[in-house]
Amino acid sequence: MAPSVTTSIYRVDSSVKVKISEVGKKERYQVLTFDTESTLHLAVADYAFNGTKGFSVWYLDEGMGKDTISMVFLFSLKQHRFVEIRPACGDDFVNLQIDNVRRELVSTYHERNEAVLCRTKSKKLSPQ
Repeated sequence: MAPSVTTSIYRVDSSVKVKISEVGKKERYQVLTFDTESTLHLAVADYAFNGTKGFSVWYLDEGMGKDTISMVFLFSLKQHRFVEIRPACGDDFVNLQIDNVRRELVSTYHERNEAVLCRTKSKKLSPQ
């Protein structure tokens, strides 16, 4: 049985606090800290395309403020916590879009000062 996960988010020194409640287990909290002065935002979606909701924390880049930087978290049944997943290319999910038809996360990264499209397939999105 997948855990019932309740998330509440608030910014305290660039952090997000996640409350994890599982049937028959003690509630626990996970605190995620982010190195940014930008306002943090939360989005909930089926990022792994498997019917289970995960969440992302995103903010506007601190340069021109035109790109969004997203970190995507999926619940790991093995670890009983949310783990960050990484894009197939680049360091971060920049300008993240969800392509439900192709079942992939689409983002951009820069190579030689050129914006390049990155497609992260759903089979690479399983948390360990």
